[in-house]
Amino acid sequence: MKRIKELMNKPWAPYTVATCSAVLFYFLLSNLGHFASGLATVKAVLSPVIIGIIIAYLINPVVNFFEHKVFKKIKKPSARHTLSVIITVLIILICLSVLVATLIPSLVSSVSNLLANKDRYIAAAESLVEKFNSKFFKIDVSNLTQTVNSAVDNLMDTAYRNMSTILSTLKGVGTGVSNFTFGFIFAVCFLLGKKSLTDMLDNIRRSYMNEKRYTQSSAFWARCHGIFEKYLSCTVIDGIIIGIINAVFMAVTGLPYVALISVLVGVTNLIPTVGPIIGGAIGAFILVLNKPVYALYFLIFTVILQTIDAMVVKPKLFSGSLGLPAIWTIVAITIGGKIAGIIGIILSIPVATILLIMYKEFAIPWMKKRREKLNGKNTQDVPPEPSKESENYDSE
Repeated sequence: MKRIKELMNKPWAPYTVATCSAVLFYFLLSNLGHFASGLATVKAVLSPVIIGIIIAYLINPVVNFFEHKVFKKIKKPSARHTLSVIITVLIILICLSVLVATLIPSLVSSVSNLLANKDRYIAAAESLVEKFNSKFFKIDVSNLTQTVNSAVDNLMDTAYRNMSTILSTLKGVGTGVSNFTFGFIFAVCFLLGKKSLTDMLDNIRRSYMNEKRYTQSSAFWARCHGIFEKYLSCTVIDGIIIGIINAVFMAVTGLPYVALISVLVGVTNLIPTVGPIIGGAIGAFILVLNKPVYALYFLIFTVILQTIDAMVVKPKLFSGSLGLPAIWTIVAITIGGKIAGIIGIILSIPVATILLIMYKEFAIPWMKKRREKLNGKNTQDVPPEPSKESENYDSE
């Protein structure tokens, strides 16, 4: 490190660094396609590992609960930790099995019913448009049914002609399921070997850090871990709560497609800021085809539920805001979605929060010291002002 600093102080060092940077930048622009394909390959290879890390973050609080609360009387730490991981995985597998066994039939029934009543829904939509049009716009919509039916037929023909694209999409779904399966296996491995992994990382950091920097970095990574763990676990819990409450409301009021819409609402609620809007819009669109008043009931309930969620449930779960301004939240969601899709959107808030912490706690103090150092040099270069005694002496 000292040798590098000495080299950087040489007169030719800035020009060399600038030239090498320009060459590397030109090389990157000239081979951007190859780099993009390479990054896509790396992303495809690392996707199960990334999913495994996310699942491990979600499962880790449950493992800690069993390890420190339920099995705390077991004296051997390794046995206590292994037993906690096994019990947690068994509980998750049982819950997933029960969820799939109860939810999949309801989803299939809802989708089948939606497709079976396609003509009736089209007629209802036409009637609704005609009533609305007769009161406000006075436009001829007599050919609406024929137009819609023709559009549906064209859509089916397009789907038949693009069967290869559909098969490719199904392949992508299969890849996603495979990545999730391997990710779950990686998550179990990460949790079982958590101590050995953390010890290995600690040894690596201690090998090139002094004690002060090691303590600072440990505190920083502990905060990052806490932010990710709390945000992801609380986001999933919030989505489950919203989906369950939505399902109870729809079942009590007799609204159709309980399973389908509740799953959509719960899943889209994982997406920050825009997720509740997307879930409410899709649910209302499905219900308005069945009966417009159902969509009205659903929208009113969704607004009330999301208001309570934003003002009561989320503050309780997250124990206050993460400290990220609203404008940066939107920017982070947009960039995260462009880079990594849905996963990028979900992870954008904690990542942006950590970057904000790094800026406040590392960048700002560094810039302050830099300014003080430059100001100190400037004050040394400026000759001191003459004192009053010297002025009197000159005048004499």
